[in-house]
Amino acid sequence: MLSEGDWEGRRLLSADAVRQTTRDVGTPGPNGIGWWSNTDGFFPRVPRDAFWGAGAGHQVVFVVPSLQLIAVRNGGNLDGPKEGESPYAREIFEPLLAALASPGAAARP
Repeated sequence: MLSEGDWEGRRLLSADAVRQTTRDVGTPGPNGIGWWSNTDGFFPRVPRDAFWGAGAGHQVVFVVPSLQLIAVRNGGNLDGPKEGESPYAREIFEPLLAALASPGAAARP
């Protein structure tokens, strides 16, 4: 999905199909077709090209093409949403992006 359907030089999905499923489709909320999307800036501190697939127990695959980033979380449920926020943004997306942006982040173990 990060490479728009290309896997090591082999085309598995058309780039257009990936774009259609990972970009906002105009429905309420940050939805693509089967993926969530930040195209409309729903999460202000997350890049607009970010998209993610979510499952039970707050499992998620989070993709940010502009950062060449893929993050996967498996585990139990996160704390529920606080007023006006998402557990994904609060516990995964924003802390991960903040760690990447901080000086020396790449040098940390």
